[in-house]
Amino acid sequence: MSAKWYHIHFGSRARGALKGIASLATLAASLFVVGASLAAPPDWWAAHGVIDSSRAANDFAAVNQGQLKCLAKGAYLEMEANFADGGAGESLDSVIASWSIANPARNDFAAVNLGQVKTLAKPFYDRLIELELATGYPWADSAAPANDFALANTGQVKNLFGFDIPEVGAVVDSDGDGLPDEWELAFGLNPNDPGDAILDGDGDGLSAHDEFSAGSSPLLADTDGDGLNDGYEVATDRDPSQSNLQISLPGSSGLRVHSPVRRPVRL
Repeated sequence: MSAKWYHIHFGSRARGALKGIASLATLAASLFVVGASLAAPPDWWAAHGVIDSSRAANDFAAVNQGQLKCLAKGAYLEMEANFADGGAGESLDSVIASWSIANPARNDFAAVNLGQVKTLAKPFYDRLIELELATGYPWADSAAPANDFALANTGQVKNLFGFDIPEVGAVVDSDGDGLPDEWELAFGLNPNDPGDAILDGDGDGLSAHDEFSAGSSPLLADTDGDGLNDGYEVATDRDPSQSNLQISLPGSSGLRVHSPVRRPVRL
């Protein structure tokens, strides 16, 4: 597999993206039939605010990288919460962490091609396969070759990330404060003290529980290092774990834009 987009400027089209993975089906086949194979969106979409069901979507609209990242981050957070043993896994930890690195050249409104979509989806399916929640990559059985450099649309991405993420193993929360023991220990909190869920250890205006829900650190007032306080970012519907160095522009389709703002956008 060639260089992964999440380690470089996403707008570039890496040559030979995912040549080692079987090609996608054409738009009229398999998982990527727009709106055909996804009977209902999984619950985690609403839980993590990746779509706005009150507004009509255009599933044939080109998807941009910010929208794809928003959907992927929602899946990541759901895996972290529901998979007791190891959460989403180290591979996805690295992917998501890379998005918090400030990069003025990042363009979250750039279009996404099919190879990039598969590159991002692969570690999610790797984790699902590892936990026996999936049997393979959705694109692997396609007999019809596809062009990995063709632009992806919103419906294709929504179908690809339309998997359920059930609880696997027991998520331990010894003090019942809504914070998993593993998370509390990672950030120096006491898993046997329910009172620390309401503490604001870094003075950013967010409690530990708020930080957990937002995916930010309870030890850093500015988790993503972009100069904006985490509390301010949450209050203004921004993502405190994603650098906000670019000016907000309207999104292009039915998925929420990941950065710099998290408000749902639809055509």
